[in-house]
Amino acid sequence: MAVETPYLLQAIIYTAASYRYFFGCRDHVTNFTRLTAYHETLRGLREIVHRAGSASANNGCSDAILLAIALLTIHGPPSDMQGRTLLGEQQLKDYEYYGSKVWAPSHLQALLSLVKQRGGLQRIGIQSLSGIIFTESIDTTNAASVLEKPTFALPFPPAHFLKVLRQQRQTVKQTSSRQEQQPEQPRRVCRGFRFLLKSFPKCGRALLPIVEDVHELVDTYVTLLHGQGCGVDFGQLVATWRILQHQALSLDPAPAPVPARGDSKAEAEAEDLLLYQLCRVAVVIYLTECLEPLPTIGAFHENCSRRLMLLIDECDKLGYWQRHHHRQKSPLGAAPELLLWATVLGGFTARGTTWLRQCAYKNTANRPSATAPAGAPTTLCTASPADVDDDGPPPPPAVVEAAAVTLGDDAPEVAAPPLPPVVVVAGAAPAPQNCELWDEIVPRRLSV
Repeated sequence: MAVETPYLLQAIIYTAASYRYFFGCRDHVTNFTRLTAYHETLRGLREIVHRAGSASANNGCSDAILLAIALLTIHGPPSDMQGRTLLGEQQLKDYEYYGSKVWAPSHLQALLSLVKQRGGLQRIGIQSLSGIIFTESIDTTNAASVLEKPTFALPFPPAHFLKVLRQQRQTVKQTSSRQEQQPEQPRRVCRGFRFLLKSFPKCGRALLPIVEDVHELVDTYVTLLHGQGCGVDFGQLVATWRILQHQALSLDPAPAPVPARGDSKAEAEAEDLLLYQLCRVAVVIYLTECLEPLPTIGAFHENCSRRLMLLIDECDKLGYWQRHHHRQKSPLGAAPELLLWATVLGGFTARGTTWLRQCAYKNTANRPSATAPAGAPTTLCTASPADVDDDGPPPPPAVVEAAAVTLGDDAPEVAAPPLPPVVVVAGAAPAPQNCELWDEIVPRRLSV
């Protein structure tokens, strides 16, 4: 196909030259090749689309056109950024390369529009091409960066991948128990999210299974890193990760209804629904960075940290940090633990963004330590208005320092792989006593 379509051949040449240039091959020939191939690809695509005219609009564009645009989208425009993972596993190099690319909106929107004209991912002739658009997370990553539903539905049923994940996790746990000569201890996972079923039956039934699968995904990946997951297929693990991202993004955001004035019951329901929205956004953010933190700061961090901080701020105004004092028997008694976890997650996601200082001040400064969950670190209350100025960023707040404890002093600027999964969240602060959500969503043994 590439031989018959010069623009696709130039796109493939550009991807190879761009990859080599990123990892240190900075000679004149490589640079000239990548720049020339990029512009030749654009010129060829413009000509073929213009020549196709109305035929392209009626019958849809060819697979070659879609593949060329997909390659341009994934690899982005030419840049002088240089990679850090010059030595190491190929997967780590690939993750840094593709994670550092800034997508051109024109390429992304053109690709999504043309696939829509074609009739969706199922109508694409090249099976691997639909996998590129989904598995390489073009659609999912774009949706996560703006916290919107993905453009396309899953191209395959997710049940098989989720079933395999649970089976693999069960096998790994049984093997580990036999090696340690200890009986396997059954436990009910994700107890800190169980309030979703009682407070929001419709929304909770959709979100809670995703949270449970995320727990299994992270725990399985950790055992794989520790050399105990010999029966785990890494490629299938990544595919399951993408599926869970897609499912979490596809959930109904469930906007809170506007209650009538004086209707206390409707007001309480609207307030409680805010906690579901916080859970949904936090799970989406956690999923995006739970296996490996994104290597560069981009639109995802700006948009998601802003959205999460605004939700936490609304919960704070409604007094959710005090719920464990006044409603201990209520399903919403887990609210303080959820807010603590979301605050640490928001602080880490805001690294290197304009929201970093606002995260430190708005989400922690006005929170007296007496209202924090038992055992929670009092260092979360160290920010002050004096720390927020226009002369430059203040010293990293305690919540972000804690979240980045494994990343080094310059962690808020760039979090480059390789890093163990979720250590940045698990080691964010000492786990509060009796904090079921903290203990279940992140394995305690990862704490640093």
